[in-house]
Amino acid sequence: MNLSEKSIKHIGLVVPFTCCPIGEPVSECPFIPFWKNNSRKDNEELIEKLPEEELEKLQTFHDKCLRKKIEQVRRNPDDEKSNEVNLKEYFKY
Repeated sequence: MNLSEKSIKHIGLVVPFTCCPIGEPVSECPFIPFWKNNSRKDNEELIEKLPEEELEKLQTFHDKCLRKKIEQVRRNPDDEKSNEVNLKEYFKY
């Protein structure tokens, strides 16, 4: 796949287009409707198909959600019930 500037700019959205990268999604997650796409290629193509404005909104939501989930784990690092994924394994503080 040839990556356009748009694809490169928003490549970080490929995973959230597939599933929540750090556990249970929040109920208002705007990515849930996209999860019906099963292949990474389909998700990469979404970046090319969606308008820049929508991609920016999705990126902003994803960034805020990640920060919030990381902060929850930082406040309670031993609470493994705080998320399905133990973020201590992925993020070094």
